[in-house]
Amino acid sequence: MAWLISPVLGFFLQPLIGAFSDSCKCRWGRRRPFILAFAIGAYIGVLLLLNGSDLGLLFGDAHTKIPYKAVILTAVGVTLLDFCADSADAPIRAYLIDNTNSADQERGFNLHAMLGGNLMLKY
Repeated sequence: MAWLISPVLGFFLQPLIGAFSDSCKCRWGRRRPFILAFAIGAYIGVLLLLNGSDLGLLFGDAHTKIPYKAVILTAVGVTLLDFCADSADAPIRAYLIDNTNSADQERGFNLHAMLGGNLMLKY
């Protein structure tokens, strides 16, 4: 279920995020705020994924058969990590296009493909 939520969210939200990114007038540029936000979201997702059981105990999960809070926190972490890692790919590519000349774009896209997309955000 956690792996299904992220693509569905991405299907509906990524076009909106792209439109906001295209019209962003931040002093950091059009793409950097979104890349930073997705990186922070992926970091939070990793924290929830790796520490879901401990956080579940902290939030009151008893040592029962099924620790519901830990399961929910871990599922939220997986969803957040997957959504942020996938959604950051478009702003990273757009940033590459915005800031390189045509000769360097091909080299940049090849390097991006060889490293497996957004290497910094993937697990």
